[in-house]
Amino acid sequence: MSSRTKRPTVLITWGFTYLAIFMVPVILFSFVALRSTSVISAESERANQNFAKQICTSMDKELTNLSNLAQNCIHSEEVLTVLGQKEYTSSQSHYNTYLAIEYMKKVASIASNVQSVFVFFADHSAMSLASYYPSEYVDSLMPYMDFPYQAYSEYSGQISRDQFAVLRAGEHPYLCYICIPSAYTLNDAPGQIVVVADLASLSGMLAQADDLNASGVIALDSSNKPVFSNISLSQKSLEAFLEAEQKGENQFQDDSGNWQGFAVAKSAVSPLRYAVITPRSAFLKSYLLVRNLTLICTLLAIVLFLTLAVFLLYRSYAPLRELQAFVVGRAGSRSLRGRSNEWEEIRQAVDKTLDENKRFSQELEQQRLLVQQNILMSLLRGRLHPSDGHSLKEFCTQHSISFPYENFAVLLFAVQAESVQILQDYPFQFHVLKQAVSERLTQKYLCYTADTGGGIAVIVNFSREGEEMKTILQEDLNQFRAFLETNYQVSFYTAASGMGCPFEELSKAYYEASYVMDYLLLHQRKTVLFYADCLSEDTTRLYLYSSDMEQRLEYYIRLGMEERAVRQLDLILDQTADTSSDLPEMVNCLLFDITGTLLKLMEPQERQNAAGVIRALNSAVSLEAKREILCREIGKLCIMNSNQLEQKRPKVVDEAMEYISGSYTDPDLNVNTLAENFHISSSYLSKQFSEQTGQRLLDYINQTRLRQAKELLRQNVGVQEAAVQVGLRNSANLIRIFKKYEGITPGEFRDMAQGSPGGG
Repeated sequence: MSSRTKRPTVLITWGFTYLAIFMVPVILFSFVALRSTSVISAESERANQNFAKQICTSMDKELTNLSNLAQNCIHSEEVLTVLGQKEYTSSQSHYNTYLAIEYMKKVASIASNVQSVFVFFADHSAMSLASYYPSEYVDSLMPYMDFPYQAYSEYSGQISRDQFAVLRAGEHPYLCYICIPSAYTLNDAPGQIVVVADLASLSGMLAQADDLNASGVIALDSSNKPVFSNISLSQKSLEAFLEAEQKGENQFQDDSGNWQGFAVAKSAVSPLRYAVITPRSAFLKSYLLVRNLTLICTLLAIVLFLTLAVFLLYRSYAPLRELQAFVVGRAGSRSLRGRSNEWEEIRQAVDKTLDENKRFSQELEQQRLLVQQNILMSLLRGRLHPSDGHSLKEFCTQHSISFPYENFAVLLFAVQAESVQILQDYPFQFHVLKQAVSERLTQKYLCYTADTGGGIAVIVNFSREGEEMKTILQEDLNQFRAFLETNYQVSFYTAASGMGCPFEELSKAYYEASYVMDYLLLHQRKTVLFYADCLSEDTTRLYLYSSDMEQRLEYYIRLGMEERAVRQLDLILDQTADTSSDLPEMVNCLLFDITGTLLKLMEPQERQNAAGVIRALNSAVSLEAKREILCREIGKLCIMNSNQLEQKRPKVVDEAMEYISGSYTDPDLNVNTLAENFHISSSYLSKQFSEQTGQRLLDYINQTRLRQAKELLRQNVGVQEAAVQVGLRNSANLIRIFKKYEGITPGEFRDMAQGSPGGG
């Protein structure tokens, strides 16, 4: 009897539940029909704004490339040489101008958005990618060039330093970047360089961006005149757009009576503004699409619910009986738990939406942290240069990085894998160290952490004195080290810069800490070491492999000079043996550094043999055996480079060597007469000769004469006569050459040659 009374209750509950669910699509359709227009309009406006920002960012990047091109040109040695010339009529000045033009052509060819490059000198002369124009011809020649010379002449005296400007020749706009050398003031600058942007190329970039968007883009200058665009807009429509923008609206009516939506973004590097214009008809299409899709979904939902209701009635409420049994606790209720129901699907959909929002929030937070990390590392490396006119501190504050105190220090933490077993645990140890540094140090100090790629950098901001802060920080870091080693078995290196440096010297503090970290890694000392304490330690036992040594070794190998390269290698190894003979790990570090140098000089197809070289070094048991392996690789590289240089050597070098061998007896033979004989400049000939042979041209002439003089002295010819026969005017010149290249006099050489067996 009780079950009969409960069935109508369950039926009524089931009916109301499905009625409520049935009303959901109806209410949804009504809401979409009423709200879709305003919602889609708002979303379209936001899409316009985002697209305008993306266009502005992309264009600013291209314009920054143009400004970098101008800076490279104006600060190049070739252009600075021409700017510093006092006159432009000599052969040398013409050659300097030729080199500057060739350099500007080479640099301009790299950038895809450069139309032309001009250099205007203080004496009213000019230079382009084509030629140099003296001052008396500039006014008559410039009007025939694709450049607004008249507008530039009126504007050039108004620039504050380096900036973009929109100059016009009639109605044709030109986007120009004007700059002067940074070594000069505005008043005494010897000239200005002007890079003209290719507006057709920039407009083509807008057309590519329009492929993924139904919008058009117009670039306007400070006087609201179009500079370049990918759409055609009449003057009346442009005036309507400017009027709507001035009123703060986001749409305007063009001359055809159609409504257009728009968004505007201001360039950060130029006087341009980018206006994104989207027809309102695109919004209406989206609205109709959403409304029709919603109507179709509503009808499908109604049909589905009606079908489900008929099916359940046909089955005599079998699910309702199971629901009733589940409520009263019958054994047969277990089968209901495996069934899916509408409420569970709704709950899962809501949970999924919440998870999506949470994931989106996490992605935003990760993006913010990534931007903060990039700012901190740029600040530490001295590469942070805000372009919005703010100071470094103000720029950091805008990105939630505030420094209220005046004293700073930089800490570096690193975990080094010393074996294969430790290498397997390295990611875990680094993660533990990073989390511990972020949580424990930030609780007690005002600090910011950044991932350097192989370690962790921490900027500490404090108000105490340097020595007091050093004592407190050293005690805390020792406790921190003991905590990680005891609880997590994480052993690491800690390097600290000098205490109490100002904000402007953060990059210096970072390199101080890097120096200390290098010292700790070389000595395998897992402890806390400050920069001041590191300077007081004995560092003479570190191996010597400076950049100068490496560059000299690379130079000899590139020129195929095996003997000198091996001599340079022996010099490096001898210095290391003197300073680090009791530290075999230092010698191994040096050997692998030298191997890295050789690896850089190998061809890509040869680098696969680098593993064999490293294995051979590891298996060698003595320093002499390791040296033989390196000498063998140096010999291979020298032979390869020597063959390549022989193939690439200019014909003039071979002709000069042949001419010297036949004319060394001429007393007037020198670098200048040799260059005149080949109708080229002496500086060009000397440069080509030294680059291809690794020897100065004058040294080659003197050593050719020296070889012939040795043969004459072996034949018992007098010193004065031998000097005259080899093209030297007197014996004093021969004595000077012998002392310079042999370290002895000609007479001593003759005595040695005659006294040795076989005359030699």
